[in-house]
Amino acid sequence: MENLCTSAEFKYGMTFPRHRAKLPADRHYFELAAKISSLAERKIAQHDSAEMQFYAGMGDAVAARLYGIRGEGRNTARMGVRAREHFLKSAALNEDLADADFGLGLYNYYIDTLSAAARVMRFFMGVPGGSKKEGIRQLHHAIKDGVLVPPEARFYLTINLHNYDQQYEQALEVIGPLVEKYPSNALFQLARGDLFAKLAAKKTLATAIAKRLRWRSVIQIAASTSRNLRALR
Repeated sequence: MENLCTSAEFKYGMTFPRHRAKLPADRHYFELAAKISSLAERKIAQHDSAEMQFYAGMGDAVAARLYGIRGEGRNTARMGVRAREHFLKSAALNEDLADADFGLGLYNYYIDTLSAAARVMRFFMGVPGGSKKEGIRQLHHAIKDGVLVPPEARFYLTINLHNYDQQYEQALEVIGPLVEKYPSNALFQLARGDLFAKLAAKKTLATAIAKRLRWRSVIQIAASTSRNLRALR
C-alpha cells in the first residue's frame, strides 16, 4: 500500500501508472489475455454471438492495456484495433449489449487524445480514428445499461476526465458511486482523494486570482483619480 501511494502521489499524479518498465511477471497476464481471446474465438467459430465477440474484444483490450503501460505504441495500436473490431461486431449482433460500448468508448476516447505526431503515425498505420465526445457517450451508456462492466467504465471515465479534460467536478460525480459501493477499494479511494485535492487547489487558485483582480481594480481606480486631480490643478 505504501508503494502504491508513493507511486500515485509523486510519480504519476493519479491512482494508476501510465507507463512503466517491462516486467517478467507481464508474461502471465499476456498469456491470460491470449487465452481469453482464444477461447472466445473458438466459440465464435462454432457459433457467432455478441457475447463471444465481446469477450474476444476484452481479451485483446487487456493485451492493449498491458502494451500501453509498457510504452509499446505499435503493439498497443495493433491490439486496440483488433479489440475494436470485435466490439463493433458485438454491437452489430446485439445493439442492446451496452457492455460493448465500454470497449468502443475507451477506443474512441483515447484515439482522439493522441498527440500530433501519433496522429500522423496512426494515419500511415491505417488505424481508425475516433471521437472523444462519442467515447464519453458510450462510456456513460456502459455505466447505465451494462451488465458486466459498469464499475470498470466508471473508473476509466473518471481517469479520463481527470487526466485529459481536467473536469474534476464531473470526475468526482462519476467516481462517487464506486467509492460508496466498494469502500475498501484503495484505488477508488485514492482517485476520489486526488480529485478532492485538485478541486481544493483549483478553488484556492481562483480565490487568489479574484483577490489580485480586485486589487488591480483598486489600483487602477486610484491611478485614474490621481490623474483627474492633477488635471484639475
